Amino acid sequence: MTHPVDSAVAPSAQVPSVTLKLDDIPERTPHPVTIGRRALLLFRYGDWVYATAARCTHQGVELADGELSGSLLRCPWHGVKFDIRTGARVNQPNCRDLRTFRTEVEDDQVTVYDQAISAPKGATS
Repeated sequence: MTHPVDSAVAPSAQVPSVTLKLDDIPERTPHPVTIGRRALLLFRYGDWVYATAARCTHQGVELADGELSGSLLRCPWHGVKFDIRTGARVNQPNCRDLRTFRTEVEDDQVTVYDQAISAPKGATS
């Protein structure tokens, strides 16, 4: 099953990826993975898996220790909240959106691609 946000992104055999078992990703808890040198966080909600950049766009703080409430991930340092489904920043401080990455779930396997599906938008007031 391809994440609905990913439907416009064509698969490519040349895009680096990592494959994990769905059961190895805990429910509703940030799960760190690395593709090459890129650090990502995975978030599992049942059979849906979302992938985001692992660092806050405000000051580069690790988001793995952030508080997750529903689909909102709160940075542990300045409290900025991002929607993990889209990467959108939903409150202050004023910083870029969080980059999100393509995922596919098929049977009990999750493939995460080093292919952004959302680029950070500039800060808004």
